[in-house]
Amino acid sequence: MLAKNLSGLDGLLVGVIGFGTIGRAVAQAFQNLGCRIGYLDPAADALAAEAIGASPMTFGDLLAAADIVTLHVPLLPNTRNLIGERMSSPR
Repeated sequence: MLAKNLSGLDGLLVGVIGFGTIGRAVAQAFQNLGCRIGYLDPAADALAAEAIGASPMTFGDLLAAADIVTLHVPLLPNTRNLIGERMSSPR
């Protein structure tokens, strides 16, 4: 659980990859701290996303725009190495 006394997060864009039960809970915690939420999940519950003001994003847009990225996907062949060194870029 995110600490309630975190500062400096207000207004940041958090990118949530995997918007299932855990991803939504993490997104809600960040949203409660004043963050904007973008998400990527082809099977996401659009109503749950809308309820917290989360916006769907493409993988590239999410990585380019997010200040924080959090992953909540099972380790499967198509998610292995989903994020790697090639994705990082200094800001």
